[in-house]
Amino acid sequence: MSAGSYEEVRKYRDLKINEFIHDHFLLNQFHDEIMQKVVRIAIKKIEKENGIVPAPFSFFVMGSAGRFEQGLWSDQDHGIIYEETNTNANAKSYFLHLGSEISKGLYLAGYEYCNGDVMASNPAWCKSYSEWQQQLTIWVKEANWESIRNLLIFIDSRSLYGEKKYIEEIKNYIYQSIHSEKLLPNTFNNTIYHKKGIGILGQLLIETHGLYAGQLNLK
Repeated sequence: MSAGSYEEVRKYRDLKINEFIHDHFLLNQFHDEIMQKVVRIAIKKIEKENGIVPAPFSFFVMGSAGRFEQGLWSDQDHGIIYEETNTNANAKSYFLHLGSEISKGLYLAGYEYCNGDVMASNPAWCKSYSEWQQQLTIWVKEANWESIRNLLIFIDSRSLYGEKKYIEEIKNYIYQSIHSEKLLPNTFNNTIYHKKGIGILGQLLIETHGLYAGQLNLK
């Protein structure tokens, strides 16, 4: 199926997705197909507006998509790594623009925006290769709750489009750093943490702020 717009991708997604509800592997392959179509459409749109992509890059997914664990419904968790050279001084603004276009396209194709803003439209998740190395070094050295949580989010990543080696190389660096800095106990404690859903009086605890304030988080 070839699609020229996000709306066409959404129609195709809605038409076909129920065919895969009984096969988890095929369902996640289908999600990959849909998201890759969105990325290709976004690249074409940005290239028409801003010229060709200035450098090799990887668009990667995280969360349930990164773990190949998406269900029928899924929100967005993704980022961009790009190669930075002296000849592409405008690469940062270009890839942020591309990240925003991909985020919009995924939303129109049926994937809700990430409530925590873990998306390639956010400068925190759209960086050059060297910037990602620096950021990950900081997270490892800080070793606080938030930094370890960000490391765990990144560890789930896999390349969906572009240069797969970027993710593989940087994840290898993370694994080595976690062991060398002896962060495994902190990583384990962060992983097993579960937000409480029931109060001491047996009441259900709803979200108190953000987009889903007043609602019960069943995730």
